[in-house]
Amino acid sequence: MRACGRGRQALDREVRGHLKTLIARDLDSKTADSVFQQAGSPPKWLEEMVLAPEWQDMLYELSEAHPGSILMAYAMERIGEVRGISAEKAGAETAASNLGIFETVLKEAVEALVAPGRPVAPEHLQVPPPAAPRRAARARGG
Repeated sequence: MRACGRGRQALDREVRGHLKTLIARDLDSKTADSVFQQAGSPPKWLEEMVLAPEWQDMLYELSEAHPGSILMAYAMERIGEVRGISAEKAGAETAASNLGIFETVLKEAVEALVAPGRPVAPEHLQVPPPAAPRRAARARGG
């Protein structure tokens, strides 16, 4: 291939791009979930995908396309543990189907609204308990 003016990196990019296209087009989430559940432990290739930013983008897209997928929920959970979930990349369907992602996306949205560029401490996001109701006798002065 080098004789054709292509280096190994260009060939690798082309092959990865083709694989992504095939996976996005042909993924049957029910079959993938079944295989994932029967395996007993996550496959090594999935962990490698979770760790690689290039493949993380594809996992975000697949998670949006297959919001009920156990495999995709696991992948999003692992990305969150390893790198944190990017609110820009995790879409509404992904956030709605995964509480951890929803929490991250919500926190980032609140931070952006409250003080752009300034982090919000977790204790600032706590909802205070409701005040005790006033008794009717107090309100009437008696």
